[in-house]
Amino acid sequence: MNQDCADPGFRFGYAAVTWGYVLMLIVLSLIGAAYASDIVINEVMVNPAGSDSGSEWVELYNRSEETVALGGWTLHWGTGSYTSSHSIAGALLGAGEFYVLSGDLVGGGDELADFDMGNAASDSDALQLRNASGAVEDTLIYGEGNPDAWADDIGLTADSFAPKPVSGSSLARTIDGLDTERSGEDFVILEEHTIGRSNVSAIDDPDEPDTGWLTSDCDGTDDIKLNEVMVNPDSEGGDDGHEWVELYNAGSATINLGGWSLESGKSGTYGNIITFSGSVSLTPGEHLLVGGAMVASTDIVADFDMGNAGSNADAVRLLGCDDLPADTLIYGGSNDDGWIDDDGDVASSLAPKPAEGASLARISDGYDTDECAVDWIESVEPTPGIENPESEPVECAPGWLWVKINEFMPNPDSTDTDAEWVELYNTGDEAVSLDGWALNWGTNAYSSSKVFAVGTDLGPGEFLLIGGSLVDGTDVTSGIDMGNASSNSDAVQLVDCDGYVQDTVVYGSPNDDGWLNDLDDVAVSMASKPGDGKSLARAVDGEDTERSGDDFVLSEEPTPGAANPYQEPVVCIPGESNIKINELMPNPEGSDAENEFIELYNPTLEDISLDGWGLAAHTSKWPGIPKIIFPGGVTIGAGEFIVIGGANIEEADIGMDEDPDMLGNSSKNPDGVRLVDCVGEVQDTVLYGDASKPIEDFELLDDLDGVSMAGMPRDGLSVGRTEDGVDTDDNEADFSANMPPTPGAPNGEAGGASAGEEIGSGCGCGKSGPGAGDAPTAEASAVGGALVSMLMFVGMRRRDD
Repeated sequence: MNQDCADPGFRFGYAAVTWGYVLMLIVLSLIGAAYASDIVINEVMVNPAGSDSGSEWVELYNRSEETVALGGWTLHWGTGSYTSSHSIAGALLGAGEFYVLSGDLVGGGDELADFDMGNAASDSDALQLRNASGAVEDTLIYGEGNPDAWADDIGLTADSFAPKPVSGSSLARTIDGLDTERSGEDFVILEEHTIGRSNVSAIDDPDEPDTGWLTSDCDGTDDIKLNEVMVNPDSEGGDDGHEWVELYNAGSATINLGGWSLESGKSGTYGNIITFSGSVSLTPGEHLLVGGAMVASTDIVADFDMGNAGSNADAVRLLGCDDLPADTLIYGGSNDDGWIDDDGDVASSLAPKPAEGASLARISDGYDTDECAVDWIESVEPTPGIENPESEPVECAPGWLWVKINEFMPNPDSTDTDAEWVELYNTGDEAVSLDGWALNWGTNAYSSSKVFAVGTDLGPGEFLLIGGSLVDGTDVTSGIDMGNASSNSDAVQLVDCDGYVQDTVVYGSPNDDGWLNDLDDVAVSMASKPGDGKSLARAVDGEDTERSGDDFVLSEEPTPGAANPYQEPVVCIPGESNIKINELMPNPEGSDAENEFIELYNPTLEDISLDGWGLAAHTSKWPGIPKIIFPGGVTIGAGEFIVIGGANIEEADIGMDEDPDMLGNSSKNPDGVRLVDCVGEVQDTVLYGDASKPIEDFELLDDLDGVSMAGMPRDGLSVGRTEDGVDTDDNEADFSANMPPTPGAPNGEAGGASAGEEIGSGCGCGKSGPGAGDAPTAEASAVGGALVSMLMFVGMRRRDD
């Protein structure tokens, strides 16, 4: 409708509308001022340092003088509109108090909330608080510009915005609870956030965090202790939600923990920071349980990700509100990552690695000498949130090298879990206190340990059995998870309460990880790899030469907690390159396992001890430690043979129990077998292969560092010295292939093909045994070998017929 503006009626009507609009604004303003909320958004973290997920939080503040029920209230947020929300639990917020809603990585809040607030990347974003009726209580708009037309608390399009958030800094009211309805005037960026406590002092002096109405400061750092932790829960679904930390106030004053934090660390680095709000206080003698959602009776719900000290020590520490360490727990077998203790030194005193389901607990609430090995024990009966059972503090009695690891079972004939055990033996004539001593074990480093409690004594000549719940007759029950030396050597070690090594056993081969013996040298003598159900036992109880390979034998009849059956100890006598590998069968008919054999021969006129000697076989490179090591009491007589063979070799003097299929079948050239003496010196080497194939591997070398090969025999035939014991260090010249097997007897005059001849085309032959005549010429050998092979074939056919 067109209306002449000069019309008095129109002018009056326009003026009325204009003044009505102004009056409406005044009324709305007065209503807004009258309706100003008692509960306000006081501080927020919308842009945490690092990942936002789980680290955002919102702090509410009750500026009234009465308690307000927040049940049914909601928080809404978004980047273009309110697209996300959180319903507040039925909490009561007292006058002048703070209420923190936080992500699961913040911790210490009053209520968990999954926020994903915007960072005002391109324009303003918003956060809004609504009461149980859905009415707006408070609105925070932050960022630059308002193209999305965010409305303030009274419904008008906002034109005042809090700053765009800086990573790691909060948005905080300049004065707690002060609300002018203009976000730009009420909020500032706070570099040192004050979650759960007053903003005022931090804004006045950012270098000095304020405790506001709270009564605490950082003077209580000597009184609040880590008291018990669960780092390795016994839960089917994994550790998530099941880990917990218990704090204890050992002082005489109530301490507010606002701004304090818990950190857990793995691989030498702390992470997983959980910060407490100002609503968290701890009275004298009170426990505070902080744990995952699956932990019953937690005071504060927070997700941990603590390490299990799988291969090295891990750590948990408590930081005061000054961000300085108040208490530190370091646990595990070794501190290769260099964790720092409360004295500022690289920690040498470590709490034990706990078994699954066991906690680490102080020997009594708050007991702290700053020595983790002294203060903490493994507790198989955790007490989260309540008093720890008291244990006497360790009175250290150092060792005198009397106590020995005497027998152990690293590879039970069933599941290993709870079935492994270690037996200690006191060789001295006095009782030894094992209080605070530790049994350590590992597969490439000492990663696990059992620390003995106060009152663990071992009398002279007595045994102490440490084992899992499935082991009968244990003196100390503890889960043990030693390695089976499957691909490399493993170790078990006993150290006293001062950290001095009392005994070490290295078993399996090779020692690529550089395990040290008790003399602090890299071990070169290792006990055997343990077979299923067999223990590793000292040949003589307590007898220790510092050479694990000499001292320990495989025992098919373990004796946990009792004396070991006597076995002849190893008396090492180095060789003089006299004993020879005389015959071997690498490719039996049918299965190789249990059907292979290696024959040794003594061509001298003297008996020779083979104690601690060994045989190594390989298809690519020589192992550091022989696969088969001879026990004590093994002697090869003058002119005699010894056979090392599988279970199906009737003539075997020594079994191939450690590796019943140890000889290669020359799939690539060459394969080899080597005899070494008890000090690791090579006594004899035999390489064999197929002469029609190229030599591919130059890591297997003969005694002259060459690659001379004997021939590879056909199925069921052996390769043996053409003349027993004759050795020119040229395998091609010394050996014949396709010989009829003669384990434990002279090779006879029947020969086979050498490596230089085509297999099956003929062989060299000669007389066997000591004092045999000269070998025939090559031509005669070839003819004779062919005739013998033909006669053997005919003979076998006749027997078959």
